[in-house]
Amino acid sequence: MRGVLRNLGPAFGLGLLTAAGQLPLGAWYVALPALAVVIARVAGAEGARRAAAQAWAAGAGHFLGALTWIISPFLVEPEVYAWMAPFALILMAAGLALFWAAAGALSALVAGAVGGQGRRVAAFVAALAGMEALRGVLFTGFPWALPGHIWIDTPVAQLAAWIGANGLTLLTLVVAALPVMFGPAGAALAALA
Repeated sequence: MRGVLRNLGPAFGLGLLTAAGQLPLGAWYVALPALAVVIARVAGAEGARRAAAQAWAAGAGHFLGALTWIISPFLVEPEVYAWMAPFALILMAAGLALFWAAAGALSALVAGAVGGQGRRVAAFVAALAGMEALRGVLFTGFPWALPGHIWIDTPVAQLAAWIGANGLTLLTLVVAALPVMFGPAGAALAALA
């Protein structure tokens, strides 16, 4: 158990930091670097199972932090329903994180063990963007807390008029991946972007 927490705890914490970019905090400057480290951890994981576990832990942290608003209906009559709120939030976060886990596993399988770091990063970015788009429509859809939503209330959000929320998510993931793929030069490019 201690080994699992040591391995997945940091990914979960990074996921919580990515949630800081969502409203009401809107701290995109915290979320973007955290997302870069999540991408690096998933791309650096050995095998599909470990990549999926890292991605799931990060996704669980992200959704746990970003979806705290779903407990509000349980507090209308707290004496009757409040006991259900933690279960709803935890199970929702764990379930939505399965989309991130699928992206981690898919990217590891596509990039393969022989793929370089750049190939694994690109595969995870593409897979996560695809899974987030799928999450918005599958099983009646749940398009809240997309990584691209960190730009709400910033001028960057205007890009959604041309590329939509899913395009903004892909753009966000690409910008977060630049430092992982290209080191300090990528970080400078991401900061410039």
